[in-house]
Amino acid sequence: MLIRAVGLGGVSVNALLQIDEVSHDFGGPALFHNFSMTLPMGGQCLLVGPSGSGKSTLINLICGFLKPRSGEIRIAGEAISQGAEAARDAVRKRHVAVVFQSLRLVSALSVAGNLQLAARLAGRAASQTDIALLLDELGIGEKANARPHQLSQGQAQRAAVARALIARPSLLIADEPTSALDDANAARVADMLLRLASDHGTGLLVATHDVRLRPFFDKAIALEGVPA
Repeated sequence: MLIRAVGLGGVSVNALLQIDEVSHDFGGPALFHNFSMTLPMGGQCLLVGPSGSGKSTLINLICGFLKPRSGEIRIAGEAISQGAEAARDAVRKRHVAVVFQSLRLVSALSVAGNLQLAARLAGRAASQTDIALLLDELGIGEKANARPHQLSQGQAQRAAVARALIARPSLLIADEPTSALDDANAARVADMLLRLASDHGTGLLVATHDVRLRPFFDKAIALEGVPA
């Protein structure tokens, strides 16, 4: 399958995320072929496509979990597409935070403990005051000492967003943040992510099959499988 991208492209000297002619496959037909896109510093973009369209693969390439067969990916000017795994991990820790669909909160830690761990793993300093202010901003300040199993789904999602932001990433990636939500709650989550990214000066890339989110974003990339 080949992927057709619609919405962004070109080269920018002030790019937060620069993908240049990336091709990738898993031993069969090419999933991506000469794929390019650019996201400026502080930019916000929707990556939309059905299951199997390559969203997860593209996220893994951007995060350096996978290396493309060819082409280059840079985040804040640093290459993350090549080199040893440790070097790619270091670039990701400096610049990228991901809110996974499964949230992945550490069950043995409190909400505040999850944020402390995330900051430490990213090599960032985060005081108790920093954590308290961020949790208050997300409306879950009273849940700082709660464990993940004591949270509602909405509270857990906000805790996961806080955990991502505490590391002060250059790029925040949200994977399917609205997949199980009704229209009203999907709109609230979209508004929250856009507002927080803007307030924190963080670029935002939302990967989803949820076409309801398209009106919230000025820029979008549509991933569509087409015959190779």
